[in-house]
Amino acid sequence: MTIDFVALHEPLVEWVHEQTAADSADYVTITAFGEQHGLDEQQSFRLLLTCKDWGLLSDRWATMGDPAANLTPKGLQWVQERQRRRADPRARSATARKGLLTWLWEQKNDGAGSPIVESVLQFPHSLHEGG
Repeated sequence: MTIDFVALHEPLVEWVHEQTAADSADYVTITAFGEQHGLDEQQSFRLLLTCKDWGLLSDRWATMGDPAANLTPKGLQWVQERQRRRADPRARSATARKGLLTWLWEQKNDGAGSPIVESVLQFPHSLHEGG
């Protein structure tokens, strides 16, 4: 199984933000996040290093047995900006419209005569800022 670390970095950074805010902690172990996404310990460390390379997370408290992360100032800014964009009703509307049109186009190309519109919600382009 190949792991898409690029796709998982956004949910991880937001997860770390939520966990540290809820516990008022400086850092959080990401083992639970890794297990939730089918990652073993080595893959969790690799995901953490990917986020560290982009400057979003720090592994200051990570040990060889427990991957732990905290947000960097850049990571906190990234999360806050994403939450602001996610709450923008005009941007959400534009994303929804574009996602629906793209999905309908693909359904037409696949030969679906009357597609069930509810399945557009499983389409990756229907997401706006990860939600």
